[in-house]
Amino acid sequence: AWSDRAKECVNAIQGRAWHVTSLVQNMVEMSASMNFKLNATKVVVDLHATVADVFSGHENKLGGKLQLLNLVEPDFSVWGAADKLKQVLDGLVDNAVKFTEEGSISVSATMHPEYVLVEVKDTGCGIPTEQQHQVWEPYTQLDMTATRRAPGLGIGLALAKELI
Repeated sequence: AWSDRAKECVNAIQGRAWHVTSLVQNMVEMSASMNFKLNATKVVVDLHATVADVFSGHENKLGGKLQLLNLVEPDFSVWGAADKLKQVLDGLVDNAVKFTEEGSISVSATMHPEYVLVEVKDTGCGIPTEQQHQVWEPYTQLDMTATRRAPGLGIGLALAKELI
């Protein structure tokens, strides 16, 4: 029988492995999307369960001062590409975790007649208004210094924009 700590470690490893796989997929899909070759099979997706799954991959990075809040109603379903939706949410939550030291990160969803609005909110440092447009550009990070505290390639938000 595995101890609770061993189970936590295995879950953390699985979450990070999924994240690394996601980064590689992001790079490949960014290239493909720029060539208009991106395809996805659409299905009914349980959004609440998807957010819970994304959160589980980030729980090991919270440090006790950060709370993840799944505000999506149980059984809230959408029609879309499940893997792509999870990938986009994972990227947004990952960014929020990187730049939020304490407080909360929440995901909520609202159904509208023509679309579903999914919001990821955090209590992090924020982005200056004059720089907000830059975060959607490929291979762009606001802090390009050698001492930056958040790792990454700067493609997650650009890919999210392409996928949505």
